[in-house]
Amino acid sequence: MLNKRIFVSGASLLLLAAMAAPLCAQVTREKLSADRSLSHGIHRTYVPGVYDATPAPEGYAPVYISHVGRHGSRYNTNEREVAHPLNDMAECSEAGLLTGTGRELYARLQLFYDCSKGHFGTLSELGAAEHSGIASRMYKRFPQVFSDPGRKDVLAVSSNSGRCLLSMANFTSALQRKDTTLHIVFRSDDKTKAYLLKDTGTKAITAERRKISEKLREEEFDTDRFFSSIFTDVEACRKYVSSRQRFCKELHLIGSLVGNIGLQDSLDILSFFTPDELFKLTCLDTGEFYADHCNSVEFGSTRVAMADAIVMDIVDKADSALAGGSKAADLRFTHDWMMAPMLSMIGVDGMDRRYSMRDAWKHWNVAEYIMMAANLQLVFYKAAGKETLVKVLVNEKETRIPRLKVLNGVYYRWNELSDYLRARINEFE
Repeated sequence: MLNKRIFVSGASLLLLAAMAAPLCAQVTREKLSADRSLSHGIHRTYVPGVYDATPAPEGYAPVYISHVGRHGSRYNTNEREVAHPLNDMAECSEAGLLTGTGRELYARLQLFYDCSKGHFGTLSELGAAEHSGIASRMYKRFPQVFSDPGRKDVLAVSSNSGRCLLSMANFTSALQRKDTTLHIVFRSDDKTKAYLLKDTGTKAITAERRKISEKLREEEFDTDRFFSSIFTDVEACRKYVSSRQRFCKELHLIGSLVGNIGLQDSLDILSFFTPDELFKLTCLDTGEFYADHCNSVEFGSTRVAMADAIVMDIVDKADSALAGGSKAADLRFTHDWMMAPMLSMIGVDGMDRRYSMRDAWKHWNVAEYIMMAANLQLVFYKAAGKETLVKVLVNEKETRIPRLKVLNGVYYRWNELSDYLRARINEFE
């Protein structure tokens, strides 16, 4: 057995490695150097995956799509996260503690605040365009779903957040520009909130995670070099900057958001960190998000269980649409903190594993999964007299579920996938 493994061809080894590797393996300095947007975490602007269009088995055609998407690129969710570091720097400026580099950083923070004021939490123009683009590509790739004269109904549901509602509006408008005969029904109420925003203890998880992450940040991220670059007297600035770690984390957040509102060329804030500092901040950010919302060692059993309602909604609505009727698609618009546990429960490649907060970055990068406008598309295929098949797209990339047997590269039997999803719900009860 050992000798046979030694003589496997190089091409075969590459193929096996590609099949075994998760959708994106880890955070590395090399990847951040090649693409700094990979340091932006959940604030990375949308990058659609490469769609391979693996042919369906002979005789099969797409008939129905089940979609779940995060809202698109946005302004910062609240004023506090921007005002806090800005006020700290304002006080240090008045005390004469800013270096030339510090004065430049302060000026950029002021401009970012001025551009964001009055827009906090709202969808940006880029966010609207992201959803229009996703919808247009969906229509182009699966025209049979929408061209069937017997299937013209689309149900679009959203959380009551303005950025989700506007994402839904831009997505569905793009569909209707392609086909004016589509009949789209919109909903955003307590019934949809029950599965789009199920929350049975996230605040408690976040509070407990903070106790762990604060200690981890102190261990892993040295703030001395950064503070010496922007303040003339690091000890004196302690009077105004209550927490160095929080200050750096908030700057990382702001710097990750500038592209959301079209200011990436004029307001580069992340360049104030060295590549190694940015790497460390990205690792910590990825670990914290995985702990809070994914299948983490610390909280995964509790957190992922909160996705039961949305996963069951996917199963129930698909069964109903496939049984007959006029439904072409179900479209859902929610938030990052619902997308993550849902993908973890489904067990898509790269999110089916259990990682600790400390080690998640070695295997996974939030920026490659839960970016702005992140989405899941289940595309269902039928053929006369044959079983229904489905393929899974995450951010428009064909994706596998490692725990489930696959057909023809990326296609699954729906009866097996639906049974598996019900079992996963029970697994996390």
